[in-house]
Amino acid sequence: MPQLGCRDSIGFLWLNCGLSDEGTPQGKCYVDHIAVDARFRGRGIGKVLLEMAEIDAKRRGCRAIYLWVATSNRAQHLYERQGYRKMEQYSLCGLLWCQTGEKEFARMEKILM
Repeated sequence: MPQLGCRDSIGFLWLNCGLSDEGTPQGKCYVDHIAVDARFRGRGIGKVLLEMAEIDAKRRGCRAIYLWVATSNRAQHLYERQGYRKMEQYSLCGLLWCQTGEKEFARMEKILM
């Protein structure tokens, strides 16, 4: 198992809540980025990050949380297990996406209780 130094990180989450007219729909939170270091995948870290995002979203008064995921990304299964449902799918070709080979994306959303 890899050793964690005092500066290592194993995952991060970037959440944007739609509390005003800032691009994210009112009453929803958008998971802008979520990542887990490859050395630590499959250990529940992604699940914990999503749970923390949901707690924060609820605290801020959001009724739903959503994210975009490449359809080839295996994390899509994690999101489904956590209660996210595929709402729509798009073929996109932005600068970064086409350079990385990712073109198919799904918007997944979860209603918060």
